[in-house]
Amino acid sequence: MNTRPYVVCHVFAGLNGRIDGAYMLDPAASPARAAYSRMQVEFGADAVAYGAVTTKGFVGSRPLALGTHGSAPKGDFVAPHAERSFYISVDPVGEIAWESATYRRAGRADAHVIEVLTEAASPAYRDYLRERGVSYVLAGSRGLDLPLALRKLRELFGIERLLVCGGGKTDMSFLAAGVLDELSLVLSPTVSGEPETASVFDEMPRSAGGSHAFSLERVERLAGDGLHLVYRVRRRCRAVRFWRLPRGWPLRAALPAARRTGPPGSRAAPLRARSRRTRPSTTSSTTLCSMATGSCSSPQRSIRRRRI
Repeated sequence: MNTRPYVVCHVFAGLNGRIDGAYMLDPAASPARAAYSRMQVEFGADAVAYGAVTTKGFVGSRPLALGTHGSAPKGDFVAPHAERSFYISVDPVGEIAWESATYRRAGRADAHVIEVLTEAASPAYRDYLRERGVSYVLAGSRGLDLPLALRKLRELFGIERLLVCGGGKTDMSFLAAGVLDELSLVLSPTVSGEPETASVFDEMPRSAGGSHAFSLERVERLAGDGLHLVYRVRRRCRAVRFWRLPRGWPLRAALPAARRTGPPGSRAAPLRARSRRTRPSTTSSTTLCSMATGSCSSPQRSIRRRRI
């Protein structure tokens, strides 16, 4: 039995992977943008999740004037609601100034607002939400515990299918937590180059080092030269480690030996910084991630055999 919703990251992006910028307003992007919005409805999801930055873009970023104390009891809060759809605001410290517990958007069903908080959100902010009839779940003491949040969303609200629609940090947080099942990527045939613009997956948390792999399920050409790509999340690569090739080892012998022996104390010593007594000679190429883990693909880099 599933204990959490099925999670799909549904994103609209330019050809450079950016999810914001002037490219979105280019007339050439209109057919792909319309297809993206249509798909969001056709998914039939119970809820749509956005990060705090994206939500502020929808409802405003009015500063909150909260007291220093609050009387909200511990635990989650399920407010009375008639809506059957939900707007999930991933807002760990409690920043969004909701005026209403119902999120309304033209062409969409009204959605009940649920805040996903951590214990870092003040009791005064929780009082603020209760007064406005906004539900919330607590997941994590300081850092956000997304697996716990999703279990609560399933148990308390019956959410079985969830769309995550940005921003880039929120998308990456779901991927890094291992709770993202599918990526639905709509590519616009346009590009703009604003600096410091978020991408589809942005700023991986430090605790989630390594690469993530996807399996392509479907490709659809859209009107106006856009593309719809559907991927399943396959796995996250283990941490990559590198070894120096001992002198005289041919490359074809080094790869299996590096996997078999590994550092330290093996014939394949850990790679160290170049000393003054070393200089590069013949260069060969291989897939370093495969040498280290035997499990994932990555761009080729060069391994230099050094003579001491």
